[in-house]
Amino acid sequence: MWLGCASLLLSLAALLIPQSEAQDVLTDLYIERNIGGRAKDTDRDEPSDVDRSYAHLVKSIPDTARRLFKPENVQLDTLLYQLHFLHIEQRLFDLRRQGVSAALARDDPFSSDHMRLPLGRSFQHWRGVFRDEGKLRRFARDTATQLSTDGIVVDMAIDESRLGWSGVDGLTMKLTSLGLTGIKQFKKVMSARLPFDKIAYVSSIPGIRVLRAAQMRVIPPGPSSRSSQELLPMDMTTRMLVGNTTSQGDISMQTDTVREKYGVSGSTLACIGVLSDSYNVRNNGTNAGLLKELGDLPEQIEVLEDLPADSGANDEGMGMMELMYDVAPGLKAFAFHTAFGGQAGFANGILALANQCEVVVDDVIYYSEPMFADGAIAQAIDEVHAMNKSYFSACGNNAESGTFEIFNKDPEPETIYKGIFESSYQFHIFNATDATYLPVNISVNSTAIIVMNYDQDYFSITENGTGAEADIDMFLYDENGTQILEYSTSGGNGDPIESLIFTNEGPYETFLLRLGKVAHKTPGDAVKADPNFIMLVYFGVSRDNDFIFGPSEYGHSNANGGCGVCAAEYQNTTAFGKFEVTKVNWYSSQGGAPIFFDPDGTRKAIPQIRESPYVCGPDGANTNLFPPREYMTPERDREGDGLPNFFGTSASAPHVAALAALIKDYNKDLTPDQIKKLLADTAQDMDDESTAHFDEKFDFKTGYGFVNGSAAFEELETLVTIATGSDDDYDEDRLRREAFDAVRRPNDRREEVLLEHMAHTQATGAGLVSVYSTTLREEDEYGGS
Repeated sequence: MWLGCASLLLSLAALLIPQSEAQDVLTDLYIERNIGGRAKDTDRDEPSDVDRSYAHLVKSIPDTARRLFKPENVQLDTLLYQLHFLHIEQRLFDLRRQGVSAALARDDPFSSDHMRLPLGRSFQHWRGVFRDEGKLRRFARDTATQLSTDGIVVDMAIDESRLGWSGVDGLTMKLTSLGLTGIKQFKKVMSARLPFDKIAYVSSIPGIRVLRAAQMRVIPPGPSSRSSQELLPMDMTTRMLVGNTTSQGDISMQTDTVREKYGVSGSTLACIGVLSDSYNVRNNGTNAGLLKELGDLPEQIEVLEDLPADSGANDEGMGMMELMYDVAPGLKAFAFHTAFGGQAGFANGILALANQCEVVVDDVIYYSEPMFADGAIAQAIDEVHAMNKSYFSACGNNAESGTFEIFNKDPEPETIYKGIFESSYQFHIFNATDATYLPVNISVNSTAIIVMNYDQDYFSITENGTGAEADIDMFLYDENGTQILEYSTSGGNGDPIESLIFTNEGPYETFLLRLGKVAHKTPGDAVKADPNFIMLVYFGVSRDNDFIFGPSEYGHSNANGGCGVCAAEYQNTTAFGKFEVTKVNWYSSQGGAPIFFDPDGTRKAIPQIRESPYVCGPDGANTNLFPPREYMTPERDREGDGLPNFFGTSASAPHVAALAALIKDYNKDLTPDQIKKLLADTAQDMDDESTAHFDEKFDFKTGYGFVNGSAAFEELETLVTIATGSDDDYDEDRLRREAFDAVRRPNDRREEVLLEHMAHTQATGAGLVSVYSTTLREEDEYGGS
């Protein structure tokens, strides 16, 4: 009887009492119901302030959940949605410690037994993250977030038409007053560190159309047994060592002989700019001084922005500098800017470095960079190109862990219940399984991040963008397909991007992924247009999966104005005598993501598939201090000399950037495009071993091949200029259309089209013409295997 009366009183209170007083009355009734109706607390006659605060917070949870779940005004990503409630969970924990009544404390709104909110299995795994410093660090590492006790770095897309008369300046002042720090802006993207208790409030600010965690990754993986090779002895007596140790990548690129024969060392350049996690924060900032004393770094390092000493960063930027200084030991200086702080900070850092340096290189990816358009970072790289500066980027270490295919929805809608919410979905039918699910393998005690894009408008990066029309969500089921374990349901009207994060506590390792287009939120809603294509990239998902094989490189390493670099372990190059053809690392990312949109939001008449990765460089070479010694294993010290080996495209990109610096030192008049073409024309051809035949010239695994310093300089001696050529009889528009069709669907014309296009490019020297190529698998469709 009391429960029914209480419900009636709660409703009447909300209707009859002024809003300022209603919440107090509602809270009192809630306390009375829980204390008086269940278990009397004999020590109190009246609810305490702690009880009132606790009850108020618990009561607010369902309403907040409804407001933040797919809000109409903003695209709020699922990770921030979860973090908001993890912070609420911490506040309830703190109140319980202050002495909440036993009856109230018994009701845990986040108990796994009573959970009715769409928070996913990982929410339970991360409960308590704000009261355990070690758990907080693991959360940041596993979710690839820039998170500290002060908040989380976020990227926001700004809709100035909704900001009112005060505009962006007024928004910046408002965000500052709310406690956001490190605010930076690049075009429509604004990045900042957001306090956890302001997530809900900031998501309600007019003019913020997209609000997402700035997920990014920088540390390369160590080699596994799949890439281990017997190490051959090296003759180090015929070359001059630079500092305490010298990168073996110098020999593999033949830049050691280039310096001796042509007298180049990088001495005429102002600097090389570097973007990574940090430069000099480990060991209380003493490592840089040590390396300078050893002769492994120049005296002048200009730090434009670095991370704080307590950031826990690994100084990968310093490791990149070590490698480049071995190749170009005459460099006067390096300049550094952290790539952390959000995409706006990264983009601004790129431009700041290019204002000072002739060559810039990075080894970072932000997971929410667009796959089908040039995002903020890629647009900054194109501006660097317009400044006549060369830009190099690591293509990533994610092998073929991608899917690219035509969106194919099941015509029959299916209702999905997510706690207190329900939605109708039409699920995508995967090519590989001919079903609405895709098996994915995730190791026990590991975290996987799956990123999806579909080819609709990106509000955050296009000048006239209106936002994605469709709303496609991701769901991860148990191996039987009966229970939803994790969601990614950020909503539409922003960017066509979803990111699902799942921590596998075991005991199973196989799960089923489903992609569903929201059929309608409420009956009578207008039908939203379907996308044409989808692309997924899997981070932390086992690569031993027959259902996953496709492009995994995307984002700014695929920018038109830059040069994406793949990786080959130095000991697997021909310079070390083991192989006749240099072998690419199995984990080097495969390219091939199509670009559907121009920066202004216009859909391209013909999708552009760019040449990326463009060339390969060496990795696995020695440094003094990177990776940090605590990460040292026999696989990270192949030579057994006590010096760590730097693996991944994070190491290959700076090697190639340093070679470009030597080329620029030899001929300062060369443009970035001429340098790229020189590297491609003189590279040693390599093979994508996943294809049935040797891939001559360009392929999406090895680019144009492994850079060859000696061949490049021999070519430089004979060339006054590098022709770009043209041919009136060459129908580029026709070949673009046919080549894209070849990428999408196997057909008899496929190989002929690619060869014709590539042959023309080589014959005329039109190195800037995009070559539409792909890995050819005899039995599988591109991106759908």
